[in-house]
Formats: sequence, C-alpha cells, structure tokens
Amino acid sequence: MRRAKEGHGLLKYFWIVTLYLFVLGFPAHELYAQQPFTVEQIITLLEKKVAESDIKTQIEKYKVTFELTSANTRSLIRAGASDGLLKIIEDNLYQEVSITSPKKDEEVGATLRIQGRSKKIPDKHLWVFVQRQGLSVWWPQGGEVKVEENVEWTQGAFVGRPEDVGFKFEIVATWVNAAAHKDLIDYLQTVERTGRYPGIRLPEGSPEARVTVRKTTP
Repeated sequence: MRRAKEGHGLLKYFWIVTLYLFVLGFPAHELYAQQPFTVEQIITLLEKKVAESDIKTQIEKYKVTFELTSANTRSLIRAGASDGLLKIIEDNLYQEVSITSPKKDEEVGATLRIQGRSKKIPDKHLWVFVQRQGLSVWWPQGGEVKVEENVEWTQGAFVGRPEDVGFKFEIVATWVNAAAHKDLIDYLQTVERTGRYPGIRLPEGSPEARVTVRKTTP
C-alpha cells in the first residue's frame, strides 16, 4: 500500500512539473519530440506563450502535417502567430523524405554534409544524388544512405569542381527499388576499379526530396 501511494505521488509530481514547464514556455521539442506538428499543437504552444523562436526551430526540424488553408491561417493568427511563423509553416510541410540541411539557396563549398529525415520504405533503398544545373547527368553520393531509428539520416557529398564556383547545384534524396540499387552498387564498384566517376541518368525513385544550393568556394 505504501509503495502504491509513493508511486501515485511520483506520478502526480511528474505531471505538476510537466505542466509548470509547459506554462513557462519550455522548448517545443520537449513537448512534441520527433513528430511533425499538427495545427492544434502549434496553437496550444502559442497560447501557452512558448517562444516563437523555439517553435520555428522545431518546425524546421520536424515539419508540420497541415497546409495553410484559410481556416488554419485564421486560427493561428488568433493564437498570436506572426507573418514569420506562418512563412516557416508554409515552407515546412511534412514529406515522406525531406532534406533538412542544407537549406534552399544556401551557399556551399566543395564538400557538404547533407542531413534529412525519412521513414524507412519497405523494399527500397535511399540514395543521394548531386547535379550541376544545366547538365543532364547526376552523380551518386557515397552509397546507400542508412536511416537511423529516429528517422534521421546523414550523407557526405562532393559539390562540383573548382571551376564550378558560381553555379547552382541540385541535390536529390530518393528511394529506389532493388534493381536500381543493384545498378548503383555496380556503378560504385566500377568507379573504385577504374578511378573514373562519370555522371549517370537519375534513376526513377519515390518518394524523393530536392533542394538547390549555390557553390561559392572551391
């Protein structure tokens, strides 16, 4: 009986602390960790006076599940959403696979650490490709991408040559089928054997995510 009362007391204490942190505006990721935000969750955070900068940061990382319809926009504005927050929401609709870094039009150098989020797609393999805009071929980057248990992934990439400074590059992360995956493995083995790294046609894949960057340093 005593242990039961102690357990009940600890549970009550946990909820009191949680509510206290919520009211104070504890960072949004501590409340809705690793999940895309619903409009109701964002409205609740705004009404509880969570710092908008925290909300923006977490939306950029975890995305949102809704579009900015007229009704959603009115509800968010009534809750205190600024134009800046609405723009962040508009730009971060959840996708099955997404590239979280680099951002659109970000300036990059010769090497790049690409980060994203995706659920694992059964019977498919995630690959990253880079293309200089204006060319018809793409370059696979580093082999199959491993998606972690928390649905995050990271892949290193090479962005062009020194003479490509000033050009825009497109990055694609896409899930390909087993046949395309085998072809890509064979391609990398040939690259290792010959030392030649020719561009290839972008294989069909779905779902996919794209982002464009600009190379500004060699």
